[in-house]
Amino acid sequence: MEPFTAHQLRHSYATMLYDADVDVKTAQKLLGHADFSVTMKIYTHLSAEKESAGIEKLNQHVTKCLGDSIRNKVKEG
Repeated sequence: MEPFTAHQLRHSYATMLYDADVDVKTAQKLLGHADFSVTMKIYTHLSAEKESAGIEKLNQHVTKCLGDSIRNKVKEG
């Protein structure tokens, strides 16, 4: 395992909180930041898992919307 710093652990901790869907205000308090923008802009990083989950949610939403649109057109026609 490569060496790491305590500061890197803070970044990992913030990202883990985000991945666990902990709200920003709670994460801000747990990290001891006065401003939540520091928590989100500097310490929290987008993990590959969170990005993939977001893309999947969008795909499901678009599919549902398109399906609803097609079903409505069939009912109208």
